[in-house]
Amino acid sequence: MGGMKVAPDLLLSCVARNGGEWRSESDETVEWHGETMTVSPVLSSKLQSGKGVCCEATLNGATTCWELVSGSWAKFGARRACGMRELVKREFESVNGKQLEKQTLAPTLTWTTYAELGAKVDALASGLVAKAGLAAGDRVLIFAETQRDWMVSAFAAWRQGATVVTSYATLGAEGVATALDETGATVCVCDAKLWKTLMAATTRARRCKLKVVAPITTEAGFIDDKALPPGVVLAPLPELVALGSASTVAATPPVASDVAVIMYTSGTTGKSKGVVIPHSMVVACCASGKEAMPFVNETTVFIAYLPLAHIFELFVEVHMYAMGAQVGYGNPHTLTPSGVKLKQTTPKQAGDAMVVRPTLMIFAPAVLDKVYVGVKAKFKSGLKKALFAGALKAGYAKYDKGGCGTDGCVNNIICKKIQQLLGGRLEVAITGSAPLSAEIQRFCQAVFNCPVRQGYGLTESCAASCIGLIDDNATNVVGPPTPGVCVRLRDWPEGGYTNADAKDPAFGARRGEVLLGGPTIARGYFVDPENPDPELAKKNAEDFVDIDGITYFCTGDVGTVLEGSGALRIVDRKKDLFKGGTGEYVALSKVESALKTSPYVEVPIVVGRQGADRVVALVQPQRPPLVALAKSLGIASADAAALCREPKVVAAVYASCVGECKTAKLGTFETPAGIALVVDGGDSGPAFTPENGMLTDTMKPKRPLINATYAKDIDAAYAAVAQTC
Repeated sequence: MGGMKVAPDLLLSCVARNGGEWRSESDETVEWHGETMTVSPVLSSKLQSGKGVCCEATLNGATTCWELVSGSWAKFGARRACGMRELVKREFESVNGKQLEKQTLAPTLTWTTYAELGAKVDALASGLVAKAGLAAGDRVLIFAETQRDWMVSAFAAWRQGATVVTSYATLGAEGVATALDETGATVCVCDAKLWKTLMAATTRARRCKLKVVAPITTEAGFIDDKALPPGVVLAPLPELVALGSASTVAATPPVASDVAVIMYTSGTTGKSKGVVIPHSMVVACCASGKEAMPFVNETTVFIAYLPLAHIFELFVEVHMYAMGAQVGYGNPHTLTPSGVKLKQTTPKQAGDAMVVRPTLMIFAPAVLDKVYVGVKAKFKSGLKKALFAGALKAGYAKYDKGGCGTDGCVNNIICKKIQQLLGGRLEVAITGSAPLSAEIQRFCQAVFNCPVRQGYGLTESCAASCIGLIDDNATNVVGPPTPGVCVRLRDWPEGGYTNADAKDPAFGARRGEVLLGGPTIARGYFVDPENPDPELAKKNAEDFVDIDGITYFCTGDVGTVLEGSGALRIVDRKKDLFKGGTGEYVALSKVESALKTSPYVEVPIVVGRQGADRVVALVQPQRPPLVALAKSLGIASADAAALCREPKVVAAVYASCVGECKTAKLGTFETPAGIALVVDGGDSGPAFTPENGMLTDTMKPKRPLINATYAKDIDAAYAAVAQTC
């Protein structure tokens, strides 16, 4: 790893530190390795001419994740650290033959102070030492949904110098078995309801080394201790905490170079890979985040609901605790009153966001896509539609002037109802993990009344490599690099992207594959020393490269740097390009972003078949709008599968999709030539979800699997195109 050399035909954009203070050579220009670019005053105040990055990975003197958070126990002792809604009742309802979980939750949060949090971490760590012999260098697998005790378990592992191994809660037994096999984890902290999956994984693992399985809760009906492998002990988390409270052991903390996390990514093309993340990498990212996100401080209230097995959520939560912020825990399925896992009561239960009342939220763009469609559906006709259209018009006008929200009493009242669903005091919203369309960014900033900014990064770069500036309303940008991050653009001639494009009037800017470098870059993918995977060894050699003494990760994303703001714009992805019959490249994710704004589209997957002139799209439809559309066409059926085969319905949805592509100014060669509406199987469930394996947990499509699974639908879409030609 890191030994491969790359030709120096790249542009480096880097934010550097000098003696702990930011400085710039000029308020107007900054030199990027021979290229002089005009930058905005706010950016120029954070740029320094010359090479180098913030290589001293410290924050408030901390060099490890343990030092970051343990320093907060004493500093913020009596302040609120984290809160959660107690589960009052869990029940299951039968819908179309499926058992759907419904929860009744406490109407308020139960808060834990920083001092109490630290005491629980000490107790759990001591309990793990007593029960499992946990020692420095051991590995602890956390297989659970996002919640307070996920982080308590991670902090306890770091207290003893152990490494956290992550697996998505939606990962199947095969994926969990891979994590157990490769890392040799001796402890697993799990959700009780994931017990069966974990037990299945232990039987599939070739050499399970587990000593202790620690369910976070002990709800009846989930745990069958008779299924435990021989020699493995069942020790629920509350018991371990009680055991450790009786006899606290000394910490054996890590050093900066020790591995903090082996994070298994849910790959889009193959099996998951474990990314090796040392403590120094997370601390460097937090140090960068402190400069790039000055709005995070002791007064911040953050709602945690995205998967902690994803680097975006894990990094942000560590950063929140390091900064003394308040973290309220929720769940994507109970976030709003209409959440699918909330028991429908009269009056309605409040969603998690309404209870936490966050000042900061992070979103996967797929969540905001649903907000966009859901809000528009509530204002689809009559006076409501007219009033909301007026509010949006005012909001977009304000956006174009650099502002947030809307103007006018009526407009503000209309949007305030939407803001109350998120607690009513949101100050900043940040998105990541996938592109956010310009329309949805403008829409959400208008109705949320706060800046909505994109961030950019990967597991391999500890998430926050770039973040949009708060005062920059530009769309389709992910912002300038955070401190400590270098960005290079590498020529990709096969795709038609080169640094020489700066001299081409058609482009006027350098373009190329984005390489991210600096102290926030991972050590590579974990290779099992007992059973090395040659493909992972090859990826380590190809994806992580050394240039001028700095390690870079080759992202596979294609970008350009905007002169004037210094912001990075992602324009393509090497794996997501389709070359049509005219020789033009189509960015599949770009087209999908346009299609998402149709009221009938929930999840679009754009497909380009080799030898075809154009792309087509598989569309997972929005159910209520689809039924309403069918009714307007004189079709009374409410069965989604049947409606997806109705020619009139398909034609109307396709017309809507073409209209959205025109609005997004896509070319004819980019606009799908046909579509197929798809649902999954006999129960007419969603076609594309993380649960059925078609999407990753960050909602990225697994294109090879989708193409194979829906080959007949793709055939039908292309056949329909051929008949009209």
